[in-house]
Amino acid sequence: MFLAVMAGSLAGCQFQRRSADYSCDSQADCSGGRVCAGGWCVESGDGGISLPDADPNAPDADPNAPDSSFVCPATCSRCEADTCVMDCALPDACATEVVCPPGVKCRVECGGRNACGGGIDCSAASDCLIYCNANDTCDSPITCGPGPCRVNCTASATCVMGIDCADSCQCDTVCSGSNSCTPAPTCPSGVCTDIGTGECDSSLDPSCRTCPQ
Repeated sequence: MFLAVMAGSLAGCQFQRRSADYSCDSQADCSGGRVCAGGWCVESGDGGISLPDADPNAPDADPNAPDSSFVCPATCSRCEADTCVMDCALPDACATEVVCPPGVKCRVECGGRNACGGGIDCSAASDCLIYCNANDTCDSPITCGPGPCRVNCTASATCVMGIDCADSCQCDTVCSGSNSCTPAPTCPSGVCTDIGTGECDSSLDPSCRTCPQ
């Protein structure tokens, strides 16, 4: 009689065991919407299990991080974040015109003597920064576009065929090299032109800084 009762009791009990197919070491081991919790792939809320909230102390995403969809244009020497870099570091480098790709930030580095002898066309770039920091560099015309433009002519006899940034929303030139910037740059307006040096200076008047924020 006792054995019969025990058999009936066992028959009425159902032991639910998790299949080894649902064991996990990480979330990658689970599929079908299940989550890895306590070593098992379970449905959300299964057995009272809840997922932890995101770490409140985790740093926020950087709002200044470059767009992940940015693709470096093939004509660039390289790209740094979302900026196209045109590298003319060797003597006589970039003997033909340097043309910045349209719609992107562009930085032209003329670091070798006589580099960038073919001129620089930055008219289609969204932002332009030009370094003429070796002797006799940038001895052909430099053309900026409607975006902000800065041209640094810091070595001897640099930027000697003119800088045209008349259409720029903000233009600054640095002509500290001897015999540099002849003729003087063409600035967005007379009020943006330093009377003493002839250079473009966006700090002279608020109207010299009209770029969209």
